Amino acid sequence: MLRNFAAASDSIGHIDHQVRALLNAQSIPASHSIHYLAFCHRLWSLRRRGVTGPSLSALAVSIHDSYSSRGLDSSTLSALALATMNITIGPTYPAPTPGPITVGTTPEAIVISQSLRKAWVVNKGSSSVSVIDTDSHLVTATIAISSNPVRLALNETSSKVYVIRSSSSTAYIIDAITDTVITTFSAGTSPYDVYWFAPTNKVYVANFSDTHLTIVDGVSNAVIASPVVPAQGFALGGNPHDNKVYCAHDAPGEVSVIDGTTNAVITIIDLAPEYDSDWVLHNPFNNKVYVPNCVGPSVSVIDGTTNGILATIALFPGTWPWCLDLDPATNKIYCANHNSNTVTIINSLTDGKITAIAVGTKPRSIRWNPTSNKAYVGNYDSGSVSIIDGPTNAVIATPAVGTNPTWIAFNANNNRIFVVNRGSGTVSVIDGATNLVI
Repeated sequence: MLRNFAAASDSIGHIDHQVRALLNAQSIPASHSIHYLAFCHRLWSLRRRGVTGPSLSALAVSIHDSYSSRGLDSSTLSALALATMNITIGPTYPAPTPGPITVGTTPEAIVISQSLRKAWVVNKGSSSVSVIDTDSHLVTATIAISSNPVRLALNETSSKVYVIRSSSSTAYIIDAITDTVITTFSAGTSPYDVYWFAPTNKVYVANFSDTHLTIVDGVSNAVIASPVVPAQGFALGGNPHDNKVYCAHDAPGEVSVIDGTTNAVITIIDLAPEYDSDWVLHNPFNNKVYVPNCVGPSVSVIDGTTNGILATIALFPGTWPWCLDLDPATNKIYCANHNSNTVTIINSLTDGKITAIAVGTKPRSIRWNPTSNKAYVGNYDSGSVSIIDGPTNAVIATPAVGTNPTWIAFNANNNRIFVVNRGSGTVSVIDGATNLVI
């Protein structure tokens, strides 16, 4: 198994994560793991300094023998050495600029492109979108948008960013490569959420004051359909397995199911008496859809194939579940509860509650980090992020960020967590390995 270790990254944090996983699989004692990591780092530092060929091989043998003489397993060291030699050294990226990133006023949300190594932040107060280099943390462009932009979505296939505005039906499409506005399109009244569905390369807009969805072709930028739904749209999500898109509505508690190919409404799922749903999460591993209901309070579980309700997970009264995220490795669902200052962890296999964890005040954003096996919870009123350890379900750190953290995104390229601070007009960045704010 160790001989399959390879990576296309020059990040020490990424190497550490993979080496630790492989050592765990081999039942290497934790007390020895640090020595194997140090061995890999020494070999890696030689490569980064440009040592190659016979010189590298000779030094690798010498380092191997040195560590082997300390009681480490020779075959494991040899496998790790081979793996480290096979890592592709990629381009060098700039070091991050320390401190919070200043963006516009009242930033609301963020999207990150791993391939372009950029982030876009929508600023409601200053009517703009800030573009951030996710390596250097520098703002590289500020794109003017008309009043009240509130949400955005990234189209990775066509390299476009879509920006909706709460005060107008006019939405913007930005070229993600040049960071310039390509065109606009007309959504419905008071757009509330926007979502890109990768399988069909279409963009969906849920309209809060309108009983229509707006569907946009990701290639032509044209509005191609406006299916009628029963009530105002609150939240959107997709099911690639069955080629469906879901729109959760406020009241009555319903979810519209849209065919990703025909754009037609297949069915409307009645969640009553639960309602006021602000999130839609699909678990691709068991094809279940999770919808948190603020009034209930509860989480509805929908079968992705039949559209039937599998379970209604009751939460404590007054909880007000706000948003969800998934740990795909353990099938855990993390539910941030805005009014009870807790996070409920749900077993997605059984749909039973595992535990509820106390976090900061008024949590309203949550994001899972698969690299470090942690969940990050933005505490809106306490200006902090609670970091939950996946294996233990315990809060292991609570770094202070800016005022009113409202949105969190994970950057897999460098294991950093970007936190949008609505009240201070900044973005804080947390190191996924150390839990410290950079």
